[in-house]
Parts: sequence; structure tokens; C-alpha cells
Amino acid sequence: MRCLWVALIGPLCLIPWKASQGDAIRALKATSSPLENPSGSRFRRIPKETSGLNLTHHFPDEAPLRLFQDFGASAGICTGDIDQDGLPDVFVGNYNQGARLYRNLGGLRFEDITHSSGISTGQKWCTGAGFADLDNDGDLDLHVCAYRSENMVFLNDGKGHFQETAQSLGLNFNGASIMMSFADYDQDGFLDGYLVTHRYVDIADSKLPSNTRETMDRNLLKRGKSGYEIAPAYEELFGIVDKGGGRMELMITGQADHLFQNNQGQRFTDVSHSAGIAGNDIGLAAIWWDYNDDGAPDIYVSNDYKGADKLYENQKDGTFKNVHLRALPYVPWSSMGSAIADINNDGLVDLIASDMAGTSHARRNLINDDLNRERWFYLATLPKQVRRNTVFLGTGSERVLEAAAFAGLSQSDWTWSPKFGDFDLDGDVDLFITNGMARDFLHGDLLEVMREKGNAQWMQYPIHKERDLLFENKGDLRFRLGGSPWGIDSLEASFGASVCDLDRDGDLDILITHLEAPVTLLENTSGEGERLLIELEGVESNRKGIGSKITLTTSHGMQTRYLGANSGFMSADEPVAHFAVPEGIDQASLEILWPNGRLQTARLTQWNAHHLIQEAPDLSPVVSRESGKTEPLYAGIQLPPDLMHHENPYDDFAVQPLLPARLSNLGPPLAVADVNRDGLEDFYLGAAIGTPGKLMIQSEGGSFTAGTIQHLKQDVMMEDSDALFIDVDSDGDEDLLVLSGGVAYPEGSKGYSDRYYQNDGTGQLRSIPDFALGTTPQSGGVITSADVDHDGDLDLFVGRRTVPRQFGQSPISGVFLNQDGQFVEDPHWSKDHEGRIGMVHGAVWTDVNQDGWMDLMVATDWGPIRLWQNQGGSWKETTVEAGLEELRGRWRGLSAGDVDGDGDMDILATNIGRNDDTDGNRALPHGLLTGSLEGVPHPILIELYEQGGRVYPLRTRNALFNGVPGLAERYPSYESFARVDKDALIQALPIKNRQILRVHTLDTGLLINDGEGHFMFRPLPPLAQLAPSFGALIQDVDGDGWQDVVLGQNATTRSP
Repeated sequence: MRCLWVALIGPLCLIPWKASQGDAIRALKATSSPLENPSGSRFRRIPKETSGLNLTHHFPDEAPLRLFQDFGASAGICTGDIDQDGLPDVFVGNYNQGARLYRNLGGLRFEDITHSSGISTGQKWCTGAGFADLDNDGDLDLHVCAYRSENMVFLNDGKGHFQETAQSLGLNFNGASIMMSFADYDQDGFLDGYLVTHRYVDIADSKLPSNTRETMDRNLLKRGKSGYEIAPAYEELFGIVDKGGGRMELMITGQADHLFQNNQGQRFTDVSHSAGIAGNDIGLAAIWWDYNDDGAPDIYVSNDYKGADKLYENQKDGTFKNVHLRALPYVPWSSMGSAIADINNDGLVDLIASDMAGTSHARRNLINDDLNRERWFYLATLPKQVRRNTVFLGTGSERVLEAAAFAGLSQSDWTWSPKFGDFDLDGDVDLFITNGMARDFLHGDLLEVMREKGNAQWMQYPIHKERDLLFENKGDLRFRLGGSPWGIDSLEASFGASVCDLDRDGDLDILITHLEAPVTLLENTSGEGERLLIELEGVESNRKGIGSKITLTTSHGMQTRYLGANSGFMSADEPVAHFAVPEGIDQASLEILWPNGRLQTARLTQWNAHHLIQEAPDLSPVVSRESGKTEPLYAGIQLPPDLMHHENPYDDFAVQPLLPARLSNLGPPLAVADVNRDGLEDFYLGAAIGTPGKLMIQSEGGSFTAGTIQHLKQDVMMEDSDALFIDVDSDGDEDLLVLSGGVAYPEGSKGYSDRYYQNDGTGQLRSIPDFALGTTPQSGGVITSADVDHDGDLDLFVGRRTVPRQFGQSPISGVFLNQDGQFVEDPHWSKDHEGRIGMVHGAVWTDVNQDGWMDLMVATDWGPIRLWQNQGGSWKETTVEAGLEELRGRWRGLSAGDVDGDGDMDILATNIGRNDDTDGNRALPHGLLTGSLEGVPHPILIELYEQGGRVYPLRTRNALFNGVPGLAERYPSYESFARVDKDALIQALPIKNRQILRVHTLDTGLLINDGEGHFMFRPLPPLAQLAPSFGALIQDVDGDGWQDVVLGQNATTRSP
């Protein structure tokens, strides 16, 4: 071995290639010239006659039709250098018709060496495949999954000749295998494997019974301790879901997944049960992802249909814990493939899980989403599931952020294999996606045909061909859909994919498998940028360095690659890291964090080269991932374990099916004050219907115990929407006001009564009967106080969020003056608008023009932020003059503070952000069409958005038909409704009192005050736009003299 020590930070050992006597740094060949690619596109399709990749996937004529729907997805593909000649070779599965192994001859030419290599899959139904060094001898072995046959392992002799050894290795599992994903989870230097499985679809007992009687006749259930359970013989076919109210639903499930531990390369042991791997889901992909950046690989499992995706956190003791409820905001409904990369170059690894959301309005409305039948599942189950892709951003903590819609990646059609790579060599990873299906089994009209018993007409429908997509990374978490300029424009049913520099010119080429079409080879002809390939050889770590985190730092910035063994769907890439930077970069530093936690660093001076780097001896001690992390600004306080908020079950959509979001479960209000005057802050935590709110008294040392609050009996049946401590009666102690909200009761019900709890001076609160803020009870929203009339006591603004069961109408909000402990309506407030100022979600008192009088700013939903200036006790709306009229949004809250340090008060305005399911980056402006329709007791609500210059209804066909009578008769088929726009809907529906509430921004941001009450809006950075923001605080949290922003985020209230 020869070690090169150049500009050394740590030893960078370059080892000779085993297949040659040359240096361990290999120069990359020049890329294709523009003359070689006359189309000018970035990718060029290489014909099979030229490449030699001549395999066409044809679904077997004799195969059962029931296999076609679940296992028609062609087969897996993987790449790797099997003979160590420096060129990556290709393996392609092929149903039960014999897989193929192709040797790379150079120049993007391949020869079929299946027979001579010893690879034979016979008539086994091949699914996923991947190269990995299973015996840790330095060469790539091959693992191939099979459906209802034993999985296969082909050990490599180092020269590209293989011997099948699955049985002796303990990996000959026989079932509904999809893919084995490899990583060294126990850090012993050997690769372990996680096997994701699907479901049996072609055996007699796998069909779901049509009714309860058939269920009992087939003996699918048995009585258990807590009710009915699935009989043991059917545990890998069916499951039971609790629908609530004593109702159960039988559903199809899959096989159990399996975790195999590698015993020093000699044999694998199934440790699933002892390791904590559990459940029977319909799996489609599994990928190792160090989501919390603690150095131990975790497992993300993509599951189809009602089985939620799982995130198994590595406990570093040989066991795993499913933390999807704690770590993930929500997961895809029909999770397909997955891939990992650092998409925002922050040094943390992110993950995409793909679904089937259409990229066009027409496509989304051709899909039968079964909304009515599945609504209960959306509303009742955890984690929440969404019908779109998800992109999870690593944060280095125990919780990730979700960013798909903000990034422009939430909708990509029927997606199987997401594949990350820097395809344009600009230093940012882009995303390639395969799309299509054997038939369009989501098409509502086709599903109607399939539900007709004995009707086989569905087989006459064509293959569902879609365009593969490439999303270009534009930085700042933004991706832009590419197309013809990239050369990604063919129409196929595409499934597996492998990304690899096949011709060793330093850019990434793409291989794709299709149904009824040859394997596609797309040559990348990019001519710009400096390129770098990094291959690893472990010594203490596994030989290919799988699980290593490689970071390249240049003057252009930082890039991080996590070296994994598989990604996408049933596919794997060559275990080589690829980097690129703009031309002209000369100096770079390279950091390799090996799977065992040891750090290796060096300076890099040679670009456009393939570097083989060996794990150096005597590296620094194991790095503690925790040591480099930022210390938290706040320490947690242990609260009583029973201090938990529990929402009462209520289906808002049963009354107004087209509500944009639920109004009944917005969470509890929180109010803070020193109620017993002991110098310590106490708090009140509100509650939902059926549970009393709680007063918590702080003791010395920071502990809390329950205080005394005497509720009236009827108070418990009210929903707390906001709370405020205020000295109502000017006796020197803090009283409590609570607004009752939600939509559970009819308009005007006593269930919306406002409440006053008077403090007796010792911190004990009692409910004062017959208290009211206004003449009739209204659903509350927000309450805030200030001395608006300069009389020495505190007055109120009470903002109402909604008219119950009449969303879209403006409730009556008001200003109330405190007169000797009694609140009366300010006669100057409502003379111009009668209090109907919109659906109020937030308000703040602040002196915007520094005249000594408190002005009022109000945040409305589907409207502007409105400003009323206090002119000596009278009111003048100056929304337009302040520059706020066109700032129409889905506003949620307001907070005041001097952010820019100029002496006046700026405003933090919270909004729903641009990561909503509406795909907020591209759907603005959008609006809400409201009005009345004969025979409908509530306002019609139709959300609108713009695409391609036309305005469409946002909600899908099934949702609209459920909420708007008459549409089903007018548009009887999915095809007839797919392209209906706003104008066509208006013509079809006799909507009276029609209006459109428009939205121009969804950003949370700062309103910078010029000191005279005029404001300039500045959106907060991208991370702040990834979730709806509600509570907000402006405060110097780090003690640097500047006001910081703290946001309370997240919601699961959006309509399914």
C-alpha cells in the first residue's frame, strides 16, 4: 500500500486499484461534446442497440391477473463494479423470466455475462436487488429478492464470478419480499440487512371478505382478551382497525418485515423480534437514514395504504424503537419509494418518501380518493397521513421538519423511484423521479369497471404511461421542474432506477426499468463544473464504507453525502459518492466520518478524478455527535403527567364538508400570571369540551401543582379558545377571562358563553355567572387587553373566529371598555362596520404611530391584517394607508416588538406558511368562493387556485360532490369533471351572494414600522414557512441585545 500525505490535516490514504497497477487517483474522461449531443439537452438516450442493455420487461402471459396490480412494477436494477476494473456494471431483475447481469465495457457499452458469471434466478419472480459486500472481503456481492420463492445471495469471488449461498448464509427467506436494505447498524464492521415485505395477492385466502358473515364463515377472527383478534393463520393477510364507537374494520395487511444481523460474514440471524421490529404492513421500501445525526443508522420504512410509514430509531444496543409519532409530522398515504440526501447543504441528511399526487389539475381529479369511505381514517389515526410526497429535513434532533410542498416536490404523479444526484454539476443535489403503472388503477372510471363482478374489461385499458420527472435544485429549499431541456421527456411506465457515473466522466447517468419497454440508459452530457468521485475502503469499518458521512467544503460552500446501499424502489446505486462544484474552485477539504464514528480529514487538490480512500489507522477517538451540537437555550420543566390536552371527537366536515380546515381542535389556550402574588409565574391551560381547564401554581424550585378554580357545571361543556389574565376589578390581583369557541354548537348557543373567574386575592378563582362580552354568545377567537381610553384600567378587544357552521361569514368582534369592573361595548368601535371585520385569528394592541394611544391590529383569515388607529378614544381604520390592504393571507396571530432597534414597534404576523397541501409556492394567488345555494343550510365553500393561467377548484371531485349538491348528476364520470375550472363551476351552480375571498401571501413575516404607522412586509426565512405558525413571541432569547422570534408551529386540521 502507498499512502499520499499532502497538506495533511489527517491521513488520506490512496490505495492502488486492484485491477490495475495505476494510481489510486484516476482521472475522469472528458464529457461528451455538444457535437456528440446535437439535441442540446443535458441527457441523451442511448439506444439498446448501442448500449447492449437489451432487456425488455414483459409481464408474463401465464401469470395470475391478481399479480398484475401489485407486482406488475417491472423489477429492480442496481449498479456496482463487480470485477474491480473501475467501471460499474449493471444487474436487472426480470419477473420470472431470468434476470440479467451486464458487464461494463466502457464507452457506455455493455455485454450480457449472466450465464458466464454464475448468476441464475431461474423462474423465481424477482423483485428488488442490490450489490453489497456481505462477507466483507472487499468485492460486491449480490442480493436478489423474490416473491413466494427463496431470496437469493450471490457471493463474488472478486473477479465477477458468483456462487449462490443464500441458504448457508441464513438469507433464504421465502415470502412476499420486496427489497433488502443493508447497513452496519451494530457497528461491528459487517453489513446487516432489513428486509421489507409486501403482501400475498395470488393465494385463495388473500381476498378480503365482502361482509361480516363471510368473515366468520372463513374463521378469520378469534376472541381475545379485549375483543376480536385476527386468527394466527391470517395475521400476515388481514388486520383490524378500531373505528371508534365500538366499530371495527377488517383491512388487508402485509407480511412482517425482518431484520438480519450479520455474524462476521459467516451467517445472518433473524433478530426482528428481539430488536423491536414489529407489525404487518404492505411494505414497498426501506432505507437506512441517520435522521437524528447521532452516528447510528435508523430505518425509514415506506408502507402502502393504511399502514403508516415507520421510523425505527437505533437505540445503539441492538434494538430499535418506532418513533414515527414523535419524530414525523405526518407521512404519505401510499408511500412508494424513498431516497436520502442533504438537499439544502446544511450537513444534515434529508429524506423524500414518494406518493401518487398528480402534477396537473386534471390528473388529481381523475383519481378516486375514496374520501367519504376513508374520512374516518384520516381524522382518527396517528400519525396523520397525506396523499402526497413528503420531504423530511434532518434537524440533528429528535424531530424532523417536513418541506415537500414548500420545496415544490409534493406532487410528482405515480412515483416509484426518487433518486437524488447533482445532475447539473452546480453543487446542489437535484431529484429524478420515475413514474407510471401497469394500469391506471387510481382512475375513478376504471375502478368502477373493476368493481363490477366478473368484468375483465379493465385489462383492455392501456398501460398507464407517465413522464419521468427531474426537479432542479435552485437553492433555498426550492426545486424547479425540468423537462425537454434536460432530455427527460419520454412517456413510459417506469419503476426501478439506478443513478451512477457509468462512463466515468464525472457526471451522473441514469438507468430506468419499464413495463413493456427496454431498459433506458440516459447519458449525462453536462460539460460544466469540476467533478469528483469518492470511493471508500474500510479497515475497521465495513469494507465499502457504507454508512459513512462524507463532507466536501470549498469556497462555494459545503456538500454532504451519506454513503448508502440502496434508494428508490427495488433499486440500488453504486456505493460511490459524487460531488461537483462550479469551475475555478481549486482548494477543498474533505471530511469522512466513518460508520464507527472516527473522523478522517484531508485537503483535496485534484479535481475531475476518482479517488479511492482507505480508512486510515490511528484516527482520532470516536467522535461524540452530541459534543458539537448547540446547547439548548431553555431547560425543560417536568410538569405533572396528567397535564395533557385531550381533544373531544368532533367531525367539522360532517356539517360543512368543504371547510378548508377543522375549527374544533385548534389546541388549548395558555395564559400566564402570578395569580397568588408570591413572585412566581403561574399558568392556566385551557381544555376542550368535556374537560375542565387547569390552573397550575408554581412553587419554589420550578415545580407546579394544581390550583383551585371553581367552575360552574356548564363550563366543562365549553371549548376554551383563548384565555387572558387581567385585573378586571382593579383590586390588585389577576382575574381570568376565558372565551368559549369551536363549532360544536349552533350559533347563539350558551356553549359559547364568555367566562369570568374572579381571584379572591389568594390565587383561588371562582366562576362569576351571567358574564358576557356582547349581547349574544358567539364562538370566541382571541382576547387581548390595553388601556385604550386612558382611564387607568384595562379594556378589551374580543375577536371572533367564525360563525358556527357558517364558515365564510364574518362574525361580530368588538372593543369593550372597562367601567368599574363591567365591560361595555365601545360605541365608537362598530359604527362603520358593525363589528363584522372578518374571521379574526389574532390581535395586538400597540402604539404604531407613537402618539401615546394604543392602536389595534387584527389578523383575519382569508383577508388582510387590519389596523385601527386610536384617535383619542375614537377609531379610524388605516389599513390601506398603512400598506396592509393587499397583504391578504390566512393570518393566525400577531405579536409586537422593536425588531430593528429603531425605537418603534414592529409586528410579527403568523400565517399558514407555504408548505400547505395547496403547494403554496405555485398556487398563489388563490381564493375561497363563498355564497349560498338553494337547499343547502350553510355557505358553499370552494377553494380556488391557479395553474397554467386558469383558476380551478382546489378540492378533488369526490370532496366537491360531497359538499355541493347537483354536481354528481352534471358530471357523472371522472373524465367529464377532470378539467372543469372556476368559470364552468359558476355556470353550473346557481350560487347567490357570490364572493371570492382572495389570498396573496401565505408567508409568516415581519411588518417593519417606519415610525408613522406605515409597514413593509418581510417574510421570515424558508424554515419558518414550513408549517402554520400560531403563537409567536418577540424577545431577546440569547442575550445579544437583539430581538429574536419564537414561533409555535404545526397543525393537523386541514381537510383530508
